[in-house]
Amino acid sequence: MPYIKQEERNELDPIIDNLSEKFTHAGQLNYIITRLCHNWILKFGERYAYFNAVM
Repeated sequence: MPYIKQEERNELDPIIDNLSEKFTHAGQLNYIITRLCHNWILKFGERYAYFNAVM
């Protein structure tokens, strides 16, 4: 897993914790991960390095 600074973790953890409380089955988790990956590609573009980053 790529390293991120503790300050970034402190900002992201409450968002992740809140989202984690919302899903109750694997399908929802899959959907969330897929949407995050899709949004990453939309933001940065369709390049091999960016596809690789989401994997």
